[in-house]
Amino acid sequence: MSTSKPYVTLEGVIREILGMADAAARAKAAEIGDIESDFKSIARCDYTGCLKLNFSRRELDGILEAIRVALPTLHREQFKPMALPHLAKVATRLGLGFQANPFNGPGGAALRGFYVGSKALKQPLICLNTAHHPTAINAAFWHEIGHHLTARLLPLQDESSARMSFGTDYHHEHLNDPKELAADVLVSLVCYSHSAAERLFGGLLRTGAADDLSGVLAAARTQLSSVWGFNFGRQIPANENLHYLAGMIHYAKLRLALLAGYDI
Repeated sequence: MSTSKPYVTLEGVIREILGMADAAARAKAAEIGDIESDFKSIARCDYTGCLKLNFSRRELDGILEAIRVALPTLHREQFKPMALPHLAKVATRLGLGFQANPFNGPGGAALRGFYVGSKALKQPLICLNTAHHPTAINAAFWHEIGHHLTARLLPLQDESSARMSFGTDYHHEHLNDPKELAADVLVSLVCYSHSAAERLFGGLLRTGAADDLSGVLAAARTQLSSVWGFNFGRQIPANENLHYLAGMIHYAKLRLALLAGYDI
């Protein structure tokens, strides 16, 4: 895939997102260069190094085993977006309570969802913010499922507390927190099956271009559009599209690191 296409460059995607915004939103937005610089920490981050820094191979194997026991088809099948009733069925099968409601109030729009452990309730609970795009809702669901499946391996200091997912700062809040990173590992595996990861990222690895953000963006956008039905649209506010762009880069780079560093 040619890297000359504007949508496979970070600046190109940012221009596209701002180009779809109305005049008032564009007036409030920072300069493209300033927005692009905000992505540099995540774009340049060594995800393989972050995985090794947060987990020993034994710890990562334990996380992956917990995921495989609960979701035995994950490795060989490409998961696809699910409607809320189907997500609720998955949660019930895994012993979880499930709630899904829109949070549109001040500060609520940034919330993707949260997980509450069993000590606070009769059973663990996942709550999702349905004010987001369906793809973001699915990502939030699997992130909270990741917290549930790894709770015994990576217990919270206070298991009665809620584990919130805001999705606004992947570099500082997720890559430096083993609990968040473990939950994100599940999201990345759900987004990209093993065969999809090999197809989309294998060429980058074989040519030594794994650090090429344009290639990662092209692969991620192909997968999100064709499998998950997500495209940056005019109906989505520009600031939310930029948050979704950060998530797209984060999960793609994490999936690439799992393939490159562990052949997962």
